[in-house]
Amino acid sequence: MALSYRIEGQGPPLVLFHGWGVTYPIWQHLAPLLSPYYTLIMPEMPGNGSSPLPPGGMDYYEAAARAYEELRIELGIEQWAVLGYSLGAWGAWRYVNAYPEHSTHVILVCPAIMKPMSAFGLSLIAALDTAYPPFGNWLLSGWRILRLVQMLGFNGRPHPYADLWATNIASQPVEITKVCLYDLLKTRHTAFTLPDHKPAVFIWGQKDVLAIPPSRPGPNDILIAGNHSLPMLQAGRVAKIIRGFVR
Repeated sequence: MALSYRIEGQGPPLVLFHGWGVTYPIWQHLAPLLSPYYTLIMPEMPGNGSSPLPPGGMDYYEAAARAYEELRIELGIEQWAVLGYSLGAWGAWRYVNAYPEHSTHVILVCPAIMKPMSAFGLSLIAALDTAYPPFGNWLLSGWRILRLVQMLGFNGRPHPYADLWATNIASQPVEITKVCLYDLLKTRHTAFTLPDHKPAVFIWGQKDVLAIPPSRPGPNDILIAGNHSLPMLQAGRVAKIIRGFVR
């Protein structure tokens, strides 16, 4: 599966997994702060943007991990640091566990972890959509997708970036939008376990309503002021943490 991607910058390679339906725009503030230090490889995940749909019958995040590995081989990169944002953190997690020898560092920004109430609500939506697919098509279109982005990404508040994200998400095939969302249910009883001794850092927004930070942060957890939009609204803080972590 040949992914669409962009490369910019110089230095050690750093590959990025974007979140739900938001491809290049999510990196527009973070990339300029990282490109002087790293060669950034920014693919569009399977089915997003110009990247082809993943093979049928394959778990979405498994397909994404395999596609990223094919890209690494194509580019002739021996090892790279891996960054995953939001739902993209699950793709990064799958990749690092499947190909640990090719990952130097792991950065997970606002990793979307299902809480019981959120999982129940999403399970209900998925069940209704399975029984009547037009319901899901209606829910993930028009002003409703904008309200969903505002609620999850900006704690219910309007923001110009919410419009940008909603437009980007709405441009993807609705089937992929659903798969990316519903496959999150498969992770609700899964912990972000990483290979032993793999350097990793988790960056959390203190007021994030989707990727809720741990009540007892561990040594690898860093909490900063902000919500789920950290790569854009707190790009400077996130970039500083990454530069200090991946030297």
